[in-house]
Amino acid sequence: METALEANTEKIIVLARQQEIRHLLRNGFVLEATVDHFFKHEPVYYMSRFLTQERREAAHWVQEDELLFNVFKTEGRSLPPLRPQVSLRMANSQDVPQLLRIYRQTFATYPSSLTDSANLKESLQKNLFVLAEEKGQVVSAAAAELDPAIQAAEITHCATNPSHRGQGLITRLIRLLEQELPHRGIVNAYSIARARSFGMNVALYQQKYIYGGRLINNCTICGGYEDMNVWGKRLIQLASGTGNQDAAGPAMPS
Repeated sequence: METALEANTEKIIVLARQQEIRHLLRNGFVLEATVDHFFKHEPVYYMSRFLTQERREAAHWVQEDELLFNVFKTEGRSLPPLRPQVSLRMANSQDVPQLLRIYRQTFATYPSSLTDSANLKESLQKNLFVLAEEKGQVVSAAAAELDPAIQAAEITHCATNPSHRGQGLITRLIRLLEQELPHRGIVNAYSIARARSFGMNVALYQQKYIYGGRLINNCTICGGYEDMNVWGKRLIQLASGTGNQDAAGPAMPS
């Protein structure tokens, strides 16, 4: 804690196990979100301690709640047909220039160094990237960052050109990632989505991810701090060929 204060840290985030929650609560942490399946067969608890009042205040909480309620209303909505000239595939190192272009166009700022060529190449070697292209141009992309130690993957780095939004491309790219993840030994997936992004939250909800809470002012993205919605899904059924999600409904925001 002293180190955090000396570094002018505004928020401390701990990914905790159940037995650690009480200790963290006694030390000023609050529970912001959960993912039911994270540490192989155990949940994770996002515990946060806010060190400044400004970082603790959620300026857009009510609007983000309303957006989430509208996301839940999309249950059963079918995807629009895929354009004939759009194709989906796994990305490779030769796609780095176009991936850089779409990420730099989409995100004014980003919590990782994804918009740096060397770091993107390194990430492509360790993780899974998928893309949608039309006439040889990348129009949408997504990735899964792998954590083999806990058999989990984060669905992240999702971006779509404005001219191609509303076509269900991210939903389809998430499906493509999920088809491959069990073959890499991954049984659980989770994602942290911008709370003000209707399209990203809909894509996760349509893929049966379970809403687990919201992280206040979690990271700088698109030019400033934003609240992030946490979603999780168990993928083990895909590996066994059932493709069924655990029988549970979405948790409603508080």
